[in-house]
Amino acid sequence: MSPGNNEKYERFKELWIIYGDYGVLLLVALCYFILDVTMLPFQREFSLEDLTISHPYAKHERVPTMYLGIIALPLPGLILYGFGRFRKSPLLFWKSLMGLLYSTMLSGLIVTVIKNTVGRPRPDFIARCNPLSSSPHTGLVDLHVCTTSWESHILQDGLRSFPSGHTAFSFAGLGYLSLFIASQLRMFRKKTSSWAIIITVLPLMLATWIGISRNEDYRHHVEDIVVGGFLGMAIAYVCYRQIFPPVDDALANIPYAQLEIDDGNSDSRRVVEEMV
Repeated sequence: MSPGNNEKYERFKELWIIYGDYGVLLLVALCYFILDVTMLPFQREFSLEDLTISHPYAKHERVPTMYLGIIALPLPGLILYGFGRFRKSPLLFWKSLMGLLYSTMLSGLIVTVIKNTVGRPRPDFIARCNPLSSSPHTGLVDLHVCTTSWESHILQDGLRSFPSGHTAFSFAGLGYLSLFIASQLRMFRKKTSSWAIIITVLPLMLATWIGISRNEDYRHHVEDIVVGGFLGMAIAYVCYRQIFPPVDDALANIPYAQLEIDDGNSDSRRVVEEMV
């Protein structure tokens, strides 16, 4: 490789280190939002005798989508910012925020693909369908018995039960926050105060309540919520570990980027300084 090409390659590597994560995050977010709007669910057959999908349709949810977005993203983001300000570390804030955004956007993308591919009816699906009085009440039927138009969002969304998007998204955001707080408070050191345990568990309790509310609103079956919770928490953990050491590590509260700086890597120092 010629000196000129080598210089260009090194410059490309530097730009990728600085902006590569942001580019991939933007791509994941765009895919999530586009598929969430355009992807249609699989039109699965169902039975009008199935009591598990015969619950009433509730127009008002306990946790609407808008409130979920605030609880699972801006709220954790503000707490991350508070820790960054308290520790006087912009790097801590920006790297932890990157992990939070990856966790929620990746969770949303995966759940959107799965729930539209599976096409499982929600517990209130028959109420959404509003079947014709002449519909057969034995055996399986399809959407032709519904008086609600297929073009209606209410009917389409009725086939997006598995897994629970609210639960997955809440655990992706609040679960990530719980891991972050546990690391910053050094919860897994030999002696941990009770208040640190409570603060760490609070986000998980809130995410669990959001999941339970989806069953109370007859939006999801129990197994939808359980799988959504495990999925969201697993994604949160993977994204968290890309930024921080394990929560039981002696340096659990320090992001990997800061550790590279502390190790005296001048190249890493310059790249990170450009990032923040």
